[in-house]
Amino acid sequence: MKPEGLDGWIPSRVSWPGGEPLVEWRWLGERRLTEPFFNDTLNRAVRDPFTLLFRHETPIGTLRSRAEIRPGLRLAGFILHMSRCGSTLVSQALSASPENLVISEAPALDSLLRGGTQVDPEQRITWIRWVVSALGQQRAGQETKCFIKLDCWHVPYLPLLRKAFPDVPWIFLYRDPLEVLASHELALALWRVPGMLDPELIGTDLTSVRLMDPLEYCARVLGKICEAALSFRADRLGRLVNYTELPEASWTTIGSHFGMALPAADIAVMRHKAQFNAKVPQLHFESDSRAKRNRASAHAAALAERWLAPAYQRLEQARTEQNYGAADEAATGC
Repeated sequence: MKPEGLDGWIPSRVSWPGGEPLVEWRWLGERRLTEPFFNDTLNRAVRDPFTLLFRHETPIGTLRSRAEIRPGLRLAGFILHMSRCGSTLVSQALSASPENLVISEAPALDSLLRGGTQVDPEQRITWIRWVVSALGQQRAGQETKCFIKLDCWHVPYLPLLRKAFPDVPWIFLYRDPLEVLASHELALALWRVPGMLDPELIGTDLTSVRLMDPLEYCARVLGKICEAALSFRADRLGRLVNYTELPEASWTTIGSHFGMALPAADIAVMRHKAQFNAKVPQLHFESDSRAKRNRASAHAAALAERWLAPAYQRLEQARTEQNYGAADEAATGC
């Protein structure tokens, strides 16, 4: 298919059958991506027989031609996170405005971030820019800017993202380690399955991961994610956000960091959206921090203390320093 014929289509995934990746496209038409996750939107879309039966597969070079014809919306911010810490709440609050397009955990971007490690780094960066351009197309006619919410395991790829998009601000959301581990103890995350993530992330091999206690593996991965974010704490385009600051930070701290001048009407819409469960919008939101801490096992508490508490404390210190810096800038008008 020619690039000019891809209006209404979106990259659904990228595969690596050979040396260069192939892009799969699915039809969305003018459907907005308002569901909690990208795949949620696709799953709803395939109820349409046309979307279910028809798809296109093109060489990745098609993305270049597509970007030249339709460069996409302005990329306004990246949302990175520790896991189970309110990132979906933030992305859903942002998507409440018809002016915002929020791409939440798109498999096509995941494939280019984690795959192609043998490819020339500059080529890989170029591919990432192309796929973000294709994902960030205006859909319903009102969108003016695009936000990308990444998976938690993408934080170690922050250096790659910063090179690809050096002027785009980003946030990193995190939460009390015991509350996060309690959530993972109750419900297994897909990435906890051995082999889903590169075992080098925690400095070991696949055999060791398979023999490791699953919750320990989870704690060690989360610790490395937090350490990866900490390595960029001096980046002025980055902002650390604790779960305790939500949901208000969505339209205050985060909105300001992403350069959004939010009118009262938009804030009201975001407040209303935040009243509902981000992952199950049919339910009202209820804080579960105390419940998670109460039900966490002694094993989870020990793992949180060993593998996560030091990084969490450093994140809190860095966030405090950022807040003081932001206050000083506001006071001096810098």
